[in-house]
Amino acid sequence: MTHEARNGPGKALGNPIHYRHITHFTVSHDPNGPAVRPEPARPLRGHQPGAGRTGAAAGAPEPARRGAARRRGSSIVSGRPYRGTVTNKVRYTSGDATAPEGAGPMVPAHVCNDAGGWGKGFVKAVSRRWPEPESAYRAWYRGRDEPGSDFALGAVQLVPVGSDGPGRWVANMIGQHGVARRGRPGVPIRYEAIDAALHTLAGHCIRLGASAHMPRIGCGLAGGTWDRVEPLLRTRLVEEGVPVTVYDMPGA
Repeated sequence: MTHEARNGPGKALGNPIHYRHITHFTVSHDPNGPAVRPEPARPLRGHQPGAGRTGAAAGAPEPARRGAARRRGSSIVSGRPYRGTVTNKVRYTSGDATAPEGAGPMVPAHVCNDAGGWGKGFVKAVSRRWPEPESAYRAWYRGRDEPGSDFALGAVQLVPVGSDGPGRWVANMIGQHGVARRGRPGVPIRYEAIDAALHTLAGHCIRLGASAHMPRIGCGLAGGTWDRVEPLLRTRLVEEGVPVTVYDMPGA
């Protein structure tokens, strides 16, 4: 663990902080690449392992409460909430996740690949706003084979971005195996890795007293589907008391 991780925010904030999910990982190999499978996590704030897990995250049908939320009037069309609405406390709005709404400490979060690639998709918007996340990610990737490196699926790199003043970090979350290429079967997203990274992100947000902000992570170049990602947000962040805002670009 780094000096910053031991001493918390405010200590040597110029350096990125690397964190791993608190559980152990097992990796299986399949034609589409490795998949991270975290063992049952130590519950956060009394949360029971597996409680509240829904849909594909748990391999079981969604609980009735989501359907109940829809019957109560959540603005959902074909499973996609209208912008500006809240579904099970995930707030949806039209805007740019690199310009998060609200006040107080904030952590914009996004999904990176494990191949060192940074140059397409949402990361371009991140780099236009802040130079630090890209520099930190590239250095993290270059040092992946060094002793003690935690660069792997499911890992999180918390990068302070001082240009917006104190109380702002960007979370680089490794949730994509490689990059999509023509002729390559399967999609790069690894839902288990995103689940692990979100669990870690929740701990950071709770410690920092921060809200989480993001686009529809994993659903662009990574090839994921939102009906599998959103339940992970609710289980790992919302149910732990972390405010979450998801941004759709205007006209998207």
